[in-house]
This record gives sequence, structure tokens and C-alpha cells, in this order.
Amino acid sequence: MPSRCTSPTASGVGCQKPNARTSTVSPAARSSLPSSPVRKALTMKIPRDKVLDVLRLRGHDDQVEQAAAELPKHLDTDKDHELLEKYHVTAKDFVQL
Repeated sequence: MPSRCTSPTASGVGCQKPNARTSTVSPAARSSLPSSPVRKALTMKIPRDKVLDVLRLRGHDDQVEQAAAELPKHLDTDKDHELLEKYHVTAKDFVQL
């Protein structure tokens, strides 16, 4: 059974291959997709206490009290990246090799 062509070429013969311009995924939906499997793999939910532990281990005791007051109970490494960057903490600090 022949496949149905939903995007005929300008000449009307054959079908266009989907690309960025003819994709059925809207630009808004496309921008919400993860940019790479690596980024998706490093997205984590981290308890605030773990961030505080990292700060203590690094000897940043002066930042622990401020971080405890400022950080939410759980942090999403993607959504809360600016807060984590403020304390120089990344998802890699929580990945055990």
C-alpha cells in the first residue's frame, strides 16, 4: 500500500522530507524539548540539605546559613540552576562515579 503524502513538493510530484521548516512540531514545542540526552540525564531533583552538605564539605560555612534560608526544600538542577550557580554547585557535584 503506498504511503500517503502530507507534504507534496512545489511541483506536485513526490513528497518533501520533513526538516526544520516543514516539521510538524511547532517552534514553541521544539524549544521545550531537551537539547541533548546528556542534559536530560543530568537533570535532577536535589534536596536542599545535600546542597548545604556540599557547601560544608568545601569549607563554605559562611554561605550555609544564607543558602538554608534562600534555597527551596528541593531544587531542580534545570529550573533552579541560577540559585545553584550562585553557590558554585552543579549537578555533577551529586553524581557518584
